[in-house]
Amino acid sequence: MRRTFKEYEAVWEDAAANSVAGGGVSLPADAMGKQALLRRQKKKKIYDGRTKEGKKFVERILARRAAKQAKVEENMKKFKQFNEQLSKYDFRYYRKYELELKNRAYGRDVEDMFNKAGYKASLGRGGDLNVMGTTISFNNNSKHWGTDENKLKAVIKKVLGIDVDRL
Repeated sequence: MRRTFKEYEAVWEDAAANSVAGGGVSLPADAMGKQALLRRQKKKKIYDGRTKEGKKFVERILARRAAKQAKVEENMKKFKQFNEQLSKYDFRYYRKYELELKNRAYGRDVEDMFNKAGYKASLGRGGDLNVMGTTISFNNNSKHWGTDENKLKAVIKKVLGIDVDRL
């Protein structure tokens, strides 16, 4: 089919009117079509508990949870054994409201022992004791022993099992 020059010119003018330079609709360089966006998105795999695949997935999660719980229980047993081994030789000295450890690794264990016994170990004010490195500082305004040092020594003997007068 042959076109006349006027028909060709009309088509050319329509194309020029839609160009960016001609004041038509602008299209940013990073614009993507709908299909390109759909290809980029990852499809999330949804596990349905009624399917074979879903049941395996849930089974795997429960197995991992049980293994993790068993590991925690094993660590607690080791911790209890370690606490029984804590002795007066693990402490350097006792001064008024202050107990010094030989090894800073025991500080966490001492803190846990006091927490389990019902005393509040904290970093700031308001707690019954504060464990910082190798130093355990006891609060002299505690509701449990107050300013009575003999009560504090009795609490230390009850929780840690050591007599601070013999350090």
